[in-house]
Amino acid sequence: MNKVEVTAKQQNLIFAWHAFKEEHGIPPTHKELADSLGFKSANAVKEHYDKLIKKKVFTNNLGKARGMMLTKSGLEIVGVSEENDFISQRGKSLLSMFFKLDLDNQMKIEDEILQLQSAHQ
Repeated sequence: MNKVEVTAKQQNLIFAWHAFKEEHGIPPTHKELADSLGFKSANAVKEHYDKLIKKKVFTNNLGKARGMMLTKSGLEIVGVSEENDFISQRGKSLLSMFFKLDLDNQMKIEDEILQLQSAHQ
């Protein structure tokens, strides 16, 4: 597969996005990303996103808050295989679903999951 060519600023944005998602478990908002990169406005992030969407580095789940997601090409840029990202995203969902099956302890387990999520934010 041909590697996508990105500018240095675009590469910085991609790595900052990925680092934020790894640290917090959710993608950054435009403002959070602008602040971390020292941009004057969130609109600068949007302009980079638009270009990176055209290059098929990001996809945008329209109507969804924090809807930007790296594509396979984007994952390759940050050195993450698609399978690893799939496992990390889907693993959390499957683990959560498994715990919900235990109805007697459901509330306790959901509280523990929320505490773990809060600790990572």
